Amino acid sequence: MLPLAILPGMSLFFLFYLRYLLGYNLKQSPSEPLFVLRRFGLGTSLNPQNPLGYKLSLLVVMGVLVLLFCLTLLAFLGK
Repeated sequence: MLPLAILPGMSLFFLFYLRYLLGYNLKQSPSEPLFVLRRFGLGTSLNPQNPLGYKLSLLVVMGVLVLLFCLTLLAFLGK
């Protein structure tokens, strides 16, 4: 029952993030660093202004969406 409550909300978050990435202002430059410091919190993040960082971000988000879709499908079929 837990996946049915959590997975749609997570999917919605990643869908909005994917929409943000696809609508991102593509002022990309290979001279931009691949990782940048996060604005909020501690650590680093992929830089979508770097062409490789943009592609990696899309790959991660699409992978998570496919995984969440498969888990939701398995939860519904397993009932």
